[in-house]
Amino acid sequence: SGLQVNLTGSYTLLATNLNTPSPLSTSSSFTISPGTGSSLQFVQQPAALTVAGDSMSPAPSVRILDQFGNLTIRTSTVTLSVSTNPCGGVPGLSGNSVAAVNGLATFTALQLTKSCAGYVVRATDGVATLDSTAFAIDPAAASKLAFVTTTFSGPNSATANLGPITVQQRDQFDNPVNASGTGTTVSLSQTVGTGTGVFATTLLGTTLSPAQVTIPAASSTASFFFASNEPGAKTITASSPVGFVPASLNGDIIAAGLELIPSYYSRGPLWTGDSAMTCTAIGPNRTCTVTGLGVGGLMGFKVRFATASGPFSYSASPSTITATPTEPKSGTTTIPGGASTSSTDLIARHNNAPATTTVHFAQGGYTVTVIVSN
Repeated sequence: SGLQVNLTGSYTLLATNLNTPSPLSTSSSFTISPGTGSSLQFVQQPAALTVAGDSMSPAPSVRILDQFGNLTIRTSTVTLSVSTNPCGGVPGLSGNSVAAVNGLATFTALQLTKSCAGYVVRATDGVATLDSTAFAIDPAAASKLAFVTTTFSGPNSATANLGPITVQQRDQFDNPVNASGTGTTVSLSQTVGTGTGVFATTLLGTTLSPAQVTIPAASSTASFFFASNEPGAKTITASSPVGFVPASLNGDIIAAGLELIPSYYSRGPLWTGDSAMTCTAIGPNRTCTVTGLGVGGLMGFKVRFATASGPFSYSASPSTITATPTEPKSGTTTIPGGASTSSTDLIARHNNAPATTTVHFAQGGYTVTVIVSN
């Protein structure tokens, strides 16, 4: 009553009498079939290294076994999922669900599109689970350029004052791909927006001519700095002569780092002419000249931040100036910032006409010098 055979196959039994000699007796043939599924076994592990987007070769395969290790005849679906993903993000797994045939599921179209080393996949048939050995996915061949930097914004300038901006070469699945040989030449241009765009490899450095940077061998990226001499929306385009799909990056160029707006003129009692303020071309450093105030005239300025928030400083020589809401100051003074782009005004007042007064405004590396006289 307790007779069992645990290995599948065809059998006959031989009966013998151990006490007295007797003729041997043989049973008829019978078959032992596998039990229900109880465990999984990788017959073929995922390939140690596969290129992104390629089907793994040889194809991974998984057996459904019963409790005694026999291959079952089940036709249930076996699914592979990523159980270990050291690189994070979406692995781009496909071809990962296959119906078993006589207990064997073969994944002929298994692919991952995100490059990473150390992936592990987990097989399940709804009853049992099993993890594979670790494997790696390499990037495919480089085919396009992309900007790692998401946008840019800052004051207009004739020298490259924004950055660093990083461009990268990638495969069709957006995996970074290292350059080989002598590297990859990337041409840069301002393709949308008025004015002239300039590029440099260092902040405020020498303008590149031609506007090109090189992604060096064993690296996927190159960085640069950018400027445009006129405000407005701009688009930077990166292209490569090797036929990569080009990349574009959108941003905004705002008015110069510091902008002075005349808030009022108060001419001297004996002066009947016009008052005016003229400034040199917009850029990181500007000089403005105020004329036509007359003896005892006054000039009110609104000082507008057009760079990141931070301390705003001014100095005046030889007169005292007033910056509201603070008390009158002389010499060099720092007023705490807190302003974001183009949002905060301060008023400085020249109150020493007819003597010539030079006022310096500075914030975030940008300066405006105002010469006020009668």
